[in-house]
Amino acid sequence: MLQTLQNVQRLFQSMHRWLLVRLTPGQGLVEYALLLAFMVIVVIGIVTLIGQNVSEVWYQKAVDQFPVN
Repeated sequence: MLQTLQNVQRLFQSMHRWLLVRLTPGQGLVEYALLLAFMVIVVIGIVTLIGQNVSEVWYQKAVDQFPVN
């Protein structure tokens, strides 16, 4: 019985080491992906809020450059 418990303990230890080696780099990748997604959402929100105003300013400057008949 003691030998079986030791074997199970060794199995769990080896699985734990394997998971640590396999999952740690992926966890960083997920964090970077979430950060990038958050930044994209923020940029889309900013462009949505001020995009129309900027567009109108540029349009008005372009119209002002043409001579009026």
